[in-house]
Amino acid sequence: ASYTQESQRYSRVGLDYVVPESVVKSGFEVEFRNAITRCYDLYLRMVGSGVPYEDARYVLPQAFTTSILMTVNLREVVHIACLRLSEKAQWEIREVVRVMVEEASRVVPEIPELISRMCGGLR
Repeated sequence: ASYTQESQRYSRVGLDYVVPESVVKSGFEVEFRNAITRCYDLYLRMVGSGVPYEDARYVLPQAFTTSILMTVNLREVVHIACLRLSEKAQWEIREVVRVMVEEASRVVPEIPELISRMCGGLR
């Protein structure tokens, strides 16, 4: 696999972030969003005062999104799916791989069948 990821060193970060469902269910969503907003406001003030993006980004939580392009062959798609569609995998990576398999299936419709056969039943 090869990866290309948008760099927060060279480009301005937008106010786009992920709120995990567990945060929402536990009643911390408002507090979480407030913390994200405070961090983002500080980021914008620092960038506005001349702090380079690459230094201002240090105040941003990991919840902020970024764009990643991944190029893989069919064998690697199946391998990744076997590892990351398991219930033991973290929810976010399971969702990414689910969407990846869905997209790849538009080109190779047999992928879900291959994953089922090669993974020996995901748990």
